[in-house]
Amino acid sequence: MINMAKKFNFNKWREKYSSYSFKEQKEISNELEVLYPKQQQFNTKEVSNFLRNIPNPKILEIGGWKGELASEILTQNKSIILWHNYDICSNAIEKTVCNDKRYKTILLTDFAWNLDIFSKYNVCILSHVIEHIKKHELIKLFDKIKHIKYIYIDAPLNNPYLSQGWKNYEGTHVLECGWSGVMNMLKGYNLKLNGNLLSTSKQ
Repeated sequence: MINMAKKFNFNKWREKYSSYSFKEQKEISNELEVLYPKQQQFNTKEVSNFLRNIPNPKILEIGGWKGELASEILTQNKSIILWHNYDICSNAIEKTVCNDKRYKTILLTDFAWNLDIFSKYNVCILSHVIEHIKKHELIKLFDKIKHIKYIYIDAPLNNPYLSQGWKNYEGTHVLECGWSGVMNMLKGYNLKLNGNLLSTSKQ
C-alpha cells in the first residue's frame, strides 16, 4: 500500500533513471498515478487544428494516459478512422475515460522503441511524452516512427529547469536536449515549431 502522505522524490528517480527496468518503470508509473491521478497535459485546440486537413487519420498516441485528449478530439472529428493509445501505466488504462468505438487503449509490454507497433498508422501524437525519456531513447523512438507521415509533439522544452538537467523539477522530466536537438533528430520532415508545439509532416 502506498503511503499517500509520502512525497515522490523526483530527483532520486532522475538519478536512478538509467538503471530502471521496464517492469520497474511500469511499477513507478502506477505509483505516480495513485499519488498524482490528474495529469492531463494537452492542447485540444492545437491537436484539432493539426488533424483538420489530414485525410483518414489513423492515430498512434504514446502516453495518452486515460484517454482524455482522444475523448475530446474524437467527439469533434468524425474523419478519424482509429485512435490507439499505448501507455505504460495499467492504473491509467483501467480508468480510461474515452468510450468512442474508434478508440483503443493498449498496455505496453516493453518500451515503445523496442516494439514493432507502428506500421498501420499515419499519425503519431506525443503530447507531453518526449520530456520523460532520455535523448538516446528518443532517437530510437523517432527511428521507429520515421515512416509515419504526420507527427505532433507537445513538450515543455522552453522550461528553465531543462538547462539544469531538470534538477528540483517536480515531475519525471529527463530529456537532455531542447527543440533544436529534437528538430535535428527529425530531419526529412517539414517542421513547424510554435512555442512548445512541433507539428511535422514527411516531405
